[in-house]
Amino acid sequence: MSPAAFVRRPMLWPAAVSRYRAHSSGGPDFAFALAATAARRHGVEGLDLSCWEVAFDGAEPIQVATLRRFAEAFAPAGLRPGALYPCYGLAEATLLVTGSGKGRGPRTVEADADELAQGRCVPAASGRPARALAGSGRVLPGERVAVVDPATGRPVAPPAVGEIRVAGDHVTAGYWRNPEATAATYVTGEDGERYLRTGDLGVVLDGELYVVGRLKDVMILRGRNHHPHDIERTVAAAHPAVRPGGCVAFAVPRDGQEALVVVAELVHDGGEHDLDAITVDVRAAVLREHDVSPSDVVLLPRGRTVEKTSSGKVRRAAARAAYVSAQPQG
Repeated sequence: MSPAAFVRRPMLWPAAVSRYRAHSSGGPDFAFALAATAARRHGVEGLDLSCWEVAFDGAEPIQVATLRRFAEAFAPAGLRPGALYPCYGLAEATLLVTGSGKGRGPRTVEADADELAQGRCVPAASGRPARALAGSGRVLPGERVAVVDPATGRPVAPPAVGEIRVAGDHVTAGYWRNPEATAATYVTGEDGERYLRTGDLGVVLDGELYVVGRLKDVMILRGRNHHPHDIERTVAAAHPAVRPGGCVAFAVPRDGQEALVVVAELVHDGGEHDLDAITVDVRAAVLREHDVSPSDVVLLPRGRTVEKTSSGKVRRAAARAAYVSAQPQG
């Protein structure tokens, strides 16, 4: 299905599953969020999703709230909660690395947000700020997944968060005609195996992989680590005019320190909204949930979109470059 067609009419996806009696179908997390929103707006009458056995959610950070909303929105159409199949992978590992069990449904944990910012995934006590994490399943047969200190390459034990590295026959040999990138990405582990550096941060708890964030996208704001996708999720929920999956957060140098910038697409043209009210709501939500205030909030009218990869991942580096180039020089 054309991504552009899906974004314009998200209900085309579940309608296709229903019509063609699909057993397996999925996409990135923002697709689940868009479909859930569309289902609540338009209803699910006429859909029969009892055939849908594997609804795989991957390609970008998986949000617990998205999984719950999707399950609730399409339950009246026969979708079973156990059909939701969170997974994790990347092209260099010929896609799949970990996956949920068929019919098992998602596994989730409520992690202490402050501890997570310090690189430890521990359950949040009552009254403590928490961040819900969705498991991405278990390691598949014939694969090896290591969680290591990204600086030393030495394995770390739970609850420590580290870089996810992958080894096995499914891992590719390198990048075509790019020996420099290959040497930087494929390394030898302490066990002598050749590992792929994914650049993702995670932890394995009770055999389940939880992806926490992206190593190169981590922002250090006011002395704390912040993962962009957490802030992007907050921005998307801050106001109904903000388009799910159309938010990007990044840091830029300003006055000698890192400053937070958020960019958000609007559902309709800017003239149909109170832009000041949206900006206020976005700033308040980010400050309330992350204890940091955006230095700048950029709202994009309908028709102007945040760049994404072919698999639907937000291109944060491209958004940052576009923002910086648009700023007055000198």
